[in-house]
Amino acid sequence: MMKIFNSKLKCFTITFLAANIFFIFGCAPLTKNEEAQYAKLLNEGVVAEPLSKKSKWAAGTLDFIIPGVGHYYLGEWGTGTGLFLSNIFWPLSPFWATPTAVVATENINKRHTVEYFTLGEGKDLVAKKDMEKCYKIANDYIEVQKQNGKNDFTKNEIVQFLFMQNCTSDNVKGIDWNIFESKTGSSHKQI
Repeated sequence: MMKIFNSKLKCFTITFLAANIFFIFGCAPLTKNEEAQYAKLLNEGVVAEPLSKKSKWAAGTLDFIIPGVGHYYLGEWGTGTGLFLSNIFWPLSPFWATPTAVVATENINKRHTVEYFTLGEGKDLVAKKDMEKCYKIANDYIEVQKQNGKNDFTKNEIVQFLFMQNCTSDNVKGIDWNIFESKTGSSHKQI
């Protein structure tokens, strides 16, 4: 009898440890690069919150009812399986499965946001916003120089200033220089 109990205890302990390992690593963590890209999108005002691909309420509810199912909904098959195996600890298992589902959902939605704005359809929106920012920087530069009495500008001078302000060559190429010609009064050859 004692031998069977020890065998079950070992099985229980191994399953418990496996479930905790999945719990610790199961929140679909973002890479450092993804974190940096997401922070950049927030700082530049491109997004205020992640685009919603998956519902944290659905994932959390599913994992509360049957731990692991919420992670299956998220596409996190390994974590879902580990948490599903943790059902032997019912009724405690929902209390560690549910928070991981909510955190994993947030990370998955952030990852989706980064992919949308760096690789997908939103890439053009970011490029347009960057170009508008560089246009504003160039415009402000010209206005300040005019206030200081300088009325003669060259395109090269403005481009150099834009590069110092971290504008990319793609952003500078997209600027309509004819607009600056009318603002500065300089001929097209100079701007």
